[in-house]
Formats: sequence, structure tokens, C-alpha cells
Amino acid sequence: MQKLTSFLFVFLAAAGILIQAFVSWYWMNTEAPQQFLDFFTSLYGYAPAWSEWAFGFKQNSWWPPLVCVALLILAITNRRAQSLLGMAAGVSLLFAGGLVYAMYPLHLMMQAPV
Repeated sequence: MQKLTSFLFVFLAAAGILIQAFVSWYWMNTEAPQQFLDFFTSLYGYAPAWSEWAFGFKQNSWWPPLVCVALLILAITNRRAQSLLGMAAGVSLLFAGGLVYAMYPLHLMMQAPV
């Protein structure tokens, strides 16, 4: 059971890191962040604070996947740090969710008239 759990945590962390890497690449190589902010402003009258903050990292958005890769490598290579696998998966998915949420603020989308 220990190996299955470790594999699951590694898989979840890797999936989160891949999502982060794609979103970071997308933000750094396109004008998407500014387009999202313009869209939010035109639709809601303002851009959500979380989105403005996250999009402000545009050229530095590579650090969340890098931090998660380092944490995952530490958890995989160090026997005593294997308990960090769950934390690596959680942090990775949390960062990925935060980056995606910056683009799609559901709390505002559900309140907007259709």
C-alpha cells in the first residue's frame, strides 16, 4: 500500500507541475493576462484582486513549478523526506488551482447575469 500511495502522490504532484508549467508558459509568451484583465474589467467593472496579483507575475510565473519540482525531487530522493510526497502533491495542486482560478474567477462568474 505504501508504494501505491507514493505513486499516487508523485502522479498528482507531476500533474500539478505540468499544469503550472503550461499556464506559466502561456502567460509568459502571450498577451493573455492583459486580455483576461481587460475582459474582467469590461464584464464586472473591475478585475479580481487575486487575478491582478497573479497576472502581475507574468514573466516570473515560472517560480511555482520550479518550487514544486524541487520539493518533489527532495521527497523522492531523500528517504526521510518521503513523508513530503503528500505535501508536494498538495502544494503542486494548490498552485495549479490558483493559477487557473486567476483566469476563471468562479465566484464572479456565478454572480454575473447570463
